[in-house]
Amino acid sequence: MYQIIYFWFFMKYDSPKWYLDNNKLQEAKNALLLIYTEQSLDKGLSRFSQDVEMQAGENIDSKKLLTFKDIFKDRKYRKMLRIGFMLGMLQQLSGICANIFYSTATFKNIGGSTFMARIYTVIMGVVNFIAGIFTIPLLKKFGRKTLMLSGSAFIAIDCFILGIFSGIIDASLIIPLLCIYFFMINFSYSLGATLWTYLAEVCVDKILTVAAASNLFFTCVVTISFPYVASSLGVSFAFFFFSASMALTVGYFYWDLVETKGKTKPEIMNLVLNK
Repeated sequence: MYQIIYFWFFMKYDSPKWYLDNNKLQEAKNALLLIYTEQSLDKGLSRFSQDVEMQAGENIDSKKLLTFKDIFKDRKYRKMLRIGFMLGMLQQLSGICANIFYSTATFKNIGGSTFMARIYTVIMGVVNFIAGIFTIPLLKKFGRKTLMLSGSAFIAIDCFILGIFSGIIDASLIIPLLCIYFFMINFSYSLGATLWTYLAEVCVDKILTVAAASNLFFTCVVTISFPYVASSLGVSFAFFFFSASMALTVGYFYWDLVETKGKTKPEIMNLVLNK
């Protein structure tokens, strides 16, 4: 119910870009006034107008909007499409949903009581929230690629340590507990907020849809398979898998991603579109 109330009062408009795509200038201005002042409205409108004009110039036929057929058929979108699909998938192969959805069971498995496992889960949510707030200044100071590379590397190390202390070596609860909280911090600033910011910068809207579909599909895969893997092969195996996935992710990010910080939209498009 609260979602309906929220969308009714705070999400009254579609995105400015959608309005401009459909020649609804006044509606675009109304939407922008939610985040811009009257004095800076023209600046915001100019930014979105440039994006629309640029996307029209990229289309096979500038008189029509980009279609899914275009992005799968035209070779110039191949790199962009690959980035969208891979980032949607790799975010989930970090194990984020397994950690969140099965956090209470995980905390119990590594040595906590049911009551304390729930307390640890609440703390994990608080840690995730606070880490998300600190992502904003990090995005202003560091490049998106840098943040995602560092976060993925830390998650790989973190999951490897979790694999060791969640079944192979018996140790105090404090070590795996801190590792899980450290995981949430690293995920929040890298594969969480920064990843979707990056996708919005390098992908056109249709490929963003592909990224979201990829993300949702692998969310289901990881969420459904995790309890079976944990029960049959052990929680340690699951964490080692996530660690290996993130190690490979670091290599992929280094090889395929382009840095977008400080670049204009046309400059970014020149880097990700195959000429």
